[in-house]
Amino acid sequence: MVAGFFCFSAKFLGLYLLQSPVYALVLETLDSVATGLFMAVASMRLTALVPCEALASMRGLLGTVYMGLGKLSGAGVGTAVVQTYGTRASWAIMAAAALTAGTLVAVVSCVVRRPHRDDAVHASDNSLRGVCVQ
Repeated sequence: MVAGFFCFSAKFLGLYLLQSPVYALVLETLDSVATGLFMAVASMRLTALVPCEALASMRGLLGTVYMGLGKLSGAGVGTAVVQTYGTRASWAIMAAAALTAGTLVAVVSCVVRRPHRDDAVHASDNSLRGVCVQ
C-alpha cells in the first residue's frame, strides 16, 4: 500500500514538472501500477479477515467501493483543489498529499505491527491463516 502511495506521488510530481504533454502518457502507467498495488493489498487483507464463503462478495464490494466511491470523491476533491489553486499547483499539492499519506501508513504499520520475539515461534501456526482450502 505504501508503494502505491509513492507511485501516485511520483505520478503527480511528474505531472507538476511536465513541460510537454506527450510525456503524460508515460506518467499514466504509474496509475495502473499504483491501482494494482492497492487492489492486491486490499484483496490479501480481505482474505485474512473474511470467511471463505463471503470472499467473492467482499472482493466485489471492494471493487465497487474503490472504483465508485473512491474515484467519485477523488474527482470531487481534485476539482475543488484545481478551482482553488490552479492546475499546476494542484499537482504539487496532490503529490505532497500522496507522499504524506504513504509515509504515515508506513510509520503506522511499523509501530502497530512491530514483530515480537514470541511471534517467530508461532509464525508456522498462522502461516495459512486466511487461506481458503476446500
